[in-house]
Amino acid sequence: MDDSVAPGTDAPHTATCLWCGADRPVEVDICPTCRHTWIDATIDEARDGKLEALAAPATEPDPAVVWWRRRWMPIAVAGLVALVYGVVFWVMWDGTQGDQSANETTAAPTTSLAAPASTAAPDSTAPPPTAPSTTTTTAPTTTTTTTTTTLPPIPEVAPAIDTADLTLGAFALGPLRFRAVDNDAAGRLVATFGQPDERFSVGENWGLCPTDTGRALRWGHLSAIFRTEADGEALVGYRQTDIPAAADSAATADLTSISGLALGDTKDRLELLYANVANDTLDDGTPVFLVLRSSDQRTLLWGTLTSDPNPVVTSINSPRPCDGGPFAQ
Repeated sequence: MDDSVAPGTDAPHTATCLWCGADRPVEVDICPTCRHTWIDATIDEARDGKLEALAAPATEPDPAVVWWRRRWMPIAVAGLVALVYGVVFWVMWDGTQGDQSANETTAAPTTSLAAPASTAAPDSTAPPPTAPSTTTTTAPTTTTTTTTTTLPPIPEVAPAIDTADLTLGAFALGPLRFRAVDNDAAGRLVATFGQPDERFSVGENWGLCPTDTGRALRWGHLSAIFRTEADGEALVGYRQTDIPAAADSAATADLTSISGLALGDTKDRLELLYANVANDTLDDGTPVFLVLRSSDQRTLLWGTLTSDPNPVVTSINSPRPCDGGPFAQ
C-alpha cells in the first residue's frame, strides 16, 4: 500500500457552481445565478445513519426557464388577474341590463266599443312576460408545462483502466492519485465504466473541509469524490459501498483494496489481510473498522460492517479528504 502523504491545498476564493457552471464566491451559500446551495446534506444527517446514503441526483436548472420565471412570470400573473376582473365586471353588467329589461312594461292603447247585447265582451290579451337573462361563465383552462434538463455527458478520456488495476488505496484510486488537479480523472473513469449513474454535490458529509465544495460521481458501487479547485477539480477520495440498488453485474462490484479486501468479505478475512485493525461505531451504532498504519496510527482505509455475529464488510472508503481522518463526525 502506498504510504506517501499527498500535500494539501488551500481553499479557493471562487469556484465553479456545480449546478449551472457559473463562477461564484465560495463564501456565498446560495449561487447568485441558479440559487442552488453548495452542500445538500449536513454532517448531522451523515451521523444519523445517512453516511453511505447518496443524495438525490443533481439537476441543473434550464437557464431559459429561470429567465422566463424572473422576467415574464409577474406579467403573466398580472394578465391573469386582469382577465378575471374583466369576466366579473362583464357578468355584473349583463345581469343589471337583464334586470332592467324585465322591469320595463309597455302599455298598449285601449279602445272602447259599444257591443250589442247578444255579443260577448272582446278578448283582452296581456303581453307575454319577459324571461330572465341567463349568463354562463367558463373558467379559463390553465396548462402547466414541466421542463426537464439533462446534464451534458462527461467527455471520455482514453485509455480505459483495467479494473484489476483500479485498486482501492489510501492515497490513490488505482493510477489516479488524490489531490492532483487532473481534469482527466473523471474522463478516465468514464472511459472505464461509461457515464456515471448519478452526479451530486458533496461537502462535509463526505469528508470535505467546511470551506470546500465538490461533487461525487457514482458508477454502481463506486463513488469518486472530486473537490473544486481554482483551476479545475481534483480527485480526493472514493467510497465503495454495498448499494442494493446497484446491479450485481456492475463492474465496480469486484473492485478490491491493494491487499485484496472486497465488499462482502468477513471480518476474519479483514483481520487476516491487515495486522493493525481498530474497531469503532457510528453514532447510529453501525460497526466501523479502521485499517491503521503501524508507524503513526494514521488511517489508511475505513469502512462499515454488519451487526451480525459474523460481521461482513459493507463499505471500503479512503481517508477523509479534509484531514485524513477515518470518517465524518
